[in-house]
Amino acid sequence: MLYQYFYVRHYNRTLPPELSRCTNPLEAMRALGADLFAKHEAYVVRPRYSQCSFNYAFQGAKLKQQTMKTCINDVFGNTGNLDFEGYLERHDSVKTPQGELRGYWRYDEDVGAPFKVKEYWTDFDREFPAVRALLTDIEFTVDKARWARVMKTLGNDGIAHVRIPPTPLKILHWLAGLENTVYFHIDHPHEIAELVAVYERKRLALVKEVVSLPGSVVFTSGDNTDTLTYAPDIYEELCGHSFRQISEIIHQEGKVLFTHACGQLRAIIDLVADCGVDGVEGVATEPIGDLRFGEVRNRLGPRFILQGGMRYLEEEDTAADAKERIFGWVQNLFEELGDKRGFILSSGCCTPPEAVYNNLLAMRDACWKYGKFN
Repeated sequence: MLYQYFYVRHYNRTLPPELSRCTNPLEAMRALGADLFAKHEAYVVRPRYSQCSFNYAFQGAKLKQQTMKTCINDVFGNTGNLDFEGYLERHDSVKTPQGELRGYWRYDEDVGAPFKVKEYWTDFDREFPAVRALLTDIEFTVDKARWARVMKTLGNDGIAHVRIPPTPLKILHWLAGLENTVYFHIDHPHEIAELVAVYERKRLALVKEVVSLPGSVVFTSGDNTDTLTYAPDIYEELCGHSFRQISEIIHQEGKVLFTHACGQLRAIIDLVADCGVDGVEGVATEPIGDLRFGEVRNRLGPRFILQGGMRYLEEEDTAADAKERIFGWVQNLFEELGDKRGFILSSGCCTPPEAVYNNLLAMRDACWKYGKFN
């Protein structure tokens, strides 16, 4: 996952000379000699509205350059990679027959990422009719032409994730934010259950269509699985049931289901596996995460796929002996796993813009040295 590293450095004109001719992260990954497990390139699901509309406008302070490409999404997290154009703020408007929902994002040039400043849904009673109208109206479509272009670009170099809309819990997070979601769920359980049922039907219909895409293998739910925000006591209701529905369809086609999981997972990893998810990508190890890969392997076995293991501590290391420490980290990681099947060494949630290029090469070389099967 080189997306943030590449585009922030491209924006600031600080790409290493070896990557200076690359125009996108896939080209940079090829230049690094990495295997391609493309995540951000295959945004082929599109929301379609009949009675509602989603619009945005840029304002606020100006960007240093005209545009900045970043991972930012519409209210459902489905538009993919949208440029910030000219200004640091993106103001969104979702118009429905039952009223308007407004939210906005601010891009942080130093961090290289956008942050939501205002949630779309903050007043339950006043805005619930608009949220219900939005979820009732939306249909998800598949951009098959874009998928064909992605497959042509990848060729025989790797695999692309098919990104599917997230669980109902994540949709509530997108709409209302983490804190409001907790209060809304506790105070209005029947209304939330109604919204969840409506959304699950839409998600299920999409999966039935998208699962047959030619050349597709991996389907990834656009969640941010983390014990702090995906509490075990609500996981089954707002995530597990929905995952069971779609995993059955995906498994019937002999394909696999991933979810993004970039935080602390010890309290919920068994729940994730029990609902039909085949693997987690973006897994953070200590100190950000609270699971060691060997522990997950012992609990769930090699059929549960783990993707992650590259830490910012090694990626940003500027010490003279950084390469030796990186080789030591990767060697210990593979030894801890034992059975190397079902493991993909990659960055966690992202490769930080501050990562040292030679350290990325060292990660690659260490993987080739210690990651081979006997």
